Amino acid sequence: MKITKRQLKRIIKEEKAKIINEGAPYPDAALEFEETMNEIAELLEQAFEIAGRPEAARTYWYNGILSQIDPERYGMMNRSLSMADTFAELSDPDDDDMMEMGYEDGLAGKQSAYPDNELYMNNYEDGRKDGQQGASSIPDE
Repeated sequence: MKITKRQLKRIIKEEKAKIINEGAPYPDAALEFEETMNEIAELLEQAFEIAGRPEAARTYWYNGILSQIDPERYGMMNRSLSMADTFAELSDPDDDDMMEMGYEDGLAGKQSAYPDNELYMNNYEDGRKDGQQGASSIPDE
């Protein structure tokens, strides 16, 4: 079975959302995660102060850890997955479902519910194509 890049991306997003949802066993997980992020930043600042704010510490661990907590907040442009990215996904998992919803609506032949959303529409078209291919490959009895 051949899989398109869009379908692969959709599958990866779905699996990622499942993992995140499984890792968030209660509704207050996002709030607790945010509090933990802030505590880590405070503890990091304490450690940096205790160490005497040496430039070597700033270069090797202080900036690196802050960039993993929230690169935008701390003025660093680290493009790996940060704690802030995880928090955003915990806080608003509905955004991640837009791709899946588009694919499922297209597959079912429903009318487009979000024609202005690019993620939705890309996957909607993939779903329509797959739905049409599936319907045409069913042998007549």
